[in-house]
Amino acid sequence: MDHRMSGCDGYKGKAVSEDMVLQCGSDFHNVHSVIFRRQSSWFAAIIADTSYDSFGMKHINMEDKDPYMAELIVEYMYEQDYTIEFDATMYCNPMDSDVQDALSAQCDQELLVLENNPAAAPSQSTEAGIKAQSPTHMVVHAMMYNLAIHFDIYNLKELARRKFKMCAKAHRTSPVFPIALREVWMGEDEDNVGLKDIVVDILASEPELWKLENTDELLRELPGLGLAVFNKRGGGRDLWGVL
Repeated sequence: MDHRMSGCDGYKGKAVSEDMVLQCGSDFHNVHSVIFRRQSSWFAAIIADTSYDSFGMKHINMEDKDPYMAELIVEYMYEQDYTIEFDATMYCNPMDSDVQDALSAQCDQELLVLENNPAAAPSQSTEAGIKAQSPTHMVVHAMMYNLAIHFDIYNLKELARRKFKMCAKAHRTSPVFPIALREVWMGEDEDNVGLKDIVVDILASEPELWKLENTDELLRELPGLGLAVFNKRGGGRDLWGVL
């Protein structure tokens, strides 16, 4: 990636030398501290507390974060967007083998289409492109949303929310939906309801989704999910057989 200063007003397009190293596992990203400082209060605080080494670089360790997600954050900081590999199955942890088989078959079919017609790969820069993304992207968008909260990157949080909403609505019947639902509901910020409102709205408006394998289990198991859907629908007996 060409790390010109595209993410910071007043520095756009300037080839300014990087002054910070982000380490995540075995990955190292040479970046500009001003880009991160101006977009994230979390980074601003840790950068202020970190001294330069003898080479004029600050070293920030993100060892507890996923390397690929860290790469997406770096991409966002410079481009104000992030792009996901078309098949993001590696971030889906199906709850049983039947879901894994269905998910693998779905992704294999998507990749077959791309091999035969590379032009079919979706652009993520438009709403139509977001709708056309792989269902596996739901999980990555949810992860990005939670990371944006952790690092206090407001615009990234809103972008991830918008992408998740479009993708979840388009792929709500996919075997990935309950996996994304768990990621959303068990996010580290219990008070934040940005993505929770989206999945509750989807489930409340389409009762047929309650009967899908694993979704019915999550309605019973995830704390407060069934009640939130029940309240969104204004009560009624239709959830009694599920909860």
